[in-house]
Amino acid sequence: MRRAFAREVRTLPAQLRRSLTYDQGQEMREHRLFTKQAKMRVYFAHPQCPWERGTNENTNGLLRQCFPAGTQFTRVSRRAIKRVQAMLNDRPRKILNWHSPAHAVHQLLRSDLECTLTPFHVRDRKPSMAALRLMTLLGLIVHTDP
Repeated sequence: MRRAFAREVRTLPAQLRRSLTYDQGQEMREHRLFTKQAKMRVYFAHPQCPWERGTNENTNGLLRQCFPAGTQFTRVSRRAIKRVQAMLNDRPRKILNWHSPAHAVHQLLRSDLECTLTPFHVRDRKPSMAALRLMTLLGLIVHTDP
């Protein structure tokens, strides 16, 4: 699982893969190897603190509709997983003002690109705040280095 997850994460734009906040589950027991392979820091949420994981709990519930607990993912095709991934990424979310996560990420990347191309003294806002807000909503909590 670690290798497949790292492979998928590496396809994300750099500003979306600075860090990952994970729960205390067994699936990230190889987090040090994941960090090396994905070139992404992993942080762990505190036990009994679901707000530290963004939309993780909601997404888990949606995933369970397609893959019940106990699903042997070694027996699930990559195509089937990608189909569910696309379905969830295109599903409108109330938290995103009824836009899909795919749309919200597209808007974020476009906004960040426009801000990056605009000279700093002309910018009317900081793109990092918009990025932080959206990434928090999507469960991709970003941690900045001190």
